[in-house]
Amino acid sequence: MLKHFVIVSLICALAPMVIGATFKAAVYEHAVHLPNISAVPMPRNQAVQAMMVNIRVYQETARIAASMGTQIIVFPEDGIYGMYLNSRELALPFMEYIPNATDHWNPCKQPNLYPNTDIQTALSCIARDNNMYVVANMGDKQPCNGTMDPKCPNTGYYQYNTDVAYDPSGTLVAKYHKYNLFFEYQFDTPKTPDISIFDTPFGRFGLFTCFDVLFEHPPIDLICRHNISNIAFPTAWMDVGPFFTSIQFHSSFALGLGVNFLGANIHLPSMRFHGSGIYTPQGAAGYYYNTSNDNGGQLIVREIPVVQHPNDAACFGDRKTVSEGLSLRPGTESQTPHLAANANEPEFTAVLFHDLHSLVKLHPGVGNASVCNNKLCCHVAYNIKETSSIVTHQKRKHASNDLHHPNYNNNNTHDVQVDNHTLPVLNSISAPEEFYALGAFDGLHTHDGNYYIQACTVIRCRRSKFNVTCTDHIDGLFKPNMRSFEISGNFSSSYLYPAVLLQGDSDFLLTDIPQSWTFSGESLRANNPLPHTLAVGAVFTCIHVIKQFSQDEEMSLTFLFNLYFIWELGKLPPPPDIYDFFIPFLYLLCMYSNFFTS
Repeated sequence: MLKHFVIVSLICALAPMVIGATFKAAVYEHAVHLPNISAVPMPRNQAVQAMMVNIRVYQETARIAASMGTQIIVFPEDGIYGMYLNSRELALPFMEYIPNATDHWNPCKQPNLYPNTDIQTALSCIARDNNMYVVANMGDKQPCNGTMDPKCPNTGYYQYNTDVAYDPSGTLVAKYHKYNLFFEYQFDTPKTPDISIFDTPFGRFGLFTCFDVLFEHPPIDLICRHNISNIAFPTAWMDVGPFFTSIQFHSSFALGLGVNFLGANIHLPSMRFHGSGIYTPQGAAGYYYNTSNDNGGQLIVREIPVVQHPNDAACFGDRKTVSEGLSLRPGTESQTPHLAANANEPEFTAVLFHDLHSLVKLHPGVGNASVCNNKLCCHVAYNIKETSSIVTHQKRKHASNDLHHPNYNNNNTHDVQVDNHTLPVLNSISAPEEFYALGAFDGLHTHDGNYYIQACTVIRCRRSKFNVTCTDHIDGLFKPNMRSFEISGNFSSSYLYPAVLLQGDSDFLLTDIPQSWTFSGESLRANNPLPHTLAVGAVFTCIHVIKQFSQDEEMSLTFLFNLYFIWELGKLPPPPDIYDFFIPFLYLLCMYSNFFTS
């Protein structure tokens, strides 16, 4: 009898995981209410009152989601207190002590177990009252002793940007401290990356936050080393083209690594915070992308398939190490133009996402082209039709490709630059020429962070009298019509993120699910005409064998760079743009002289 009971229990537990099983997920793009920030920290009770304005929106949203059968909901990063608490002291009243998930604490049932846990109690009760898993982002303060810990901050607490997950009973089942901070000076970086996992009847979920998605730890750890096939992703994501529009990159991450990806963003389009979605290995099941609405949030609920395992082929890893051929130099290996495969078209160069890309023009008709940058060579086979009937769209209010966190002040501007010796400009009476181009980049990206990337890109370009602009957004009518294309390249990593971003009437779009294009792990192929103008088609990867710079290392490199120019060349320090070229070079010198420890 006991044997039969155990068998029946196992069958019931595993029933949701059978092939063809689905679950209902929700993400909420939240128009966060920002607290009034002053020069001095506000009292705890005022901080709680400010946060409860957003919590009440969470409560109503969860109630609506529950009425639709939602089993798990994800709320965004910074959704409870906003992005402007840019010092430890200002942020501290908004922090709460969060115990470890192994304590099995249920704040809704035990609200007084720890002091000053109003927000945790509210989140726990949202999960309990609506019988669903709840993932949210808040601040965790962990006490430390300055006499025993010399690194203990003067506030007496380490402060962490933290994701929490509660099960349908309201019990805390996971806590994650963000490891890759983006100019978040109010928070500390954990000593080691958390591997934060929680189990549900419809699969195991991993947690990480926003900027983490570009790095190996913890995303690749979770997916490829712990077999996690569902990601809950609170984010405060600012769009930056042509690779990191929110819906573009998050959907490509899900497709490339073969996971379900629940991305919840805050909604402040005037500041480029927007774009949320429920993404699967087959494409975007549902998403919201609205650049013109600052009035309210958006709930997205979709039923999606259970994913048993991530993409094993994608987890092969970085195929080469630095010593086997990956160069640390950002930009092209040679300034001499290569000849492309289509009618000996010469290369030109342009700055995309602050990196110097090698590009080649794609002529109308059926053709193919190749272009190389460092060790990466990209190829495209395509069919372009010249037409005047492509949809027009309005100019977006925030077309900048700079990624600026509110805590980061950057006065540098980076306009597109083109080598006009290799691509002649038009005369003064000619209309701007429009065309698609194939671009390649293989190098260390050093603007707003340091990570090694490779990208093969098909992108729109417009050539005027003085320059060529290649960008994800082109205002007005764009005549070339990309009918079909296939992009491939000799990438040095298996962590490949394929993306097709379309231009709608005023905002970017994704293709409907199921996809109208495919990705084989080696090439991105769109055999049929797309429903809207192609804005960007790309295959992108981050190489994880490169050591990341710390803030102290960047300051040391800048100091060395200035000394080099003052002592050796007798010149004043150069403009900031030149750092992007020389810092990786100096980093190599420092590595070989044991300046840094690995």
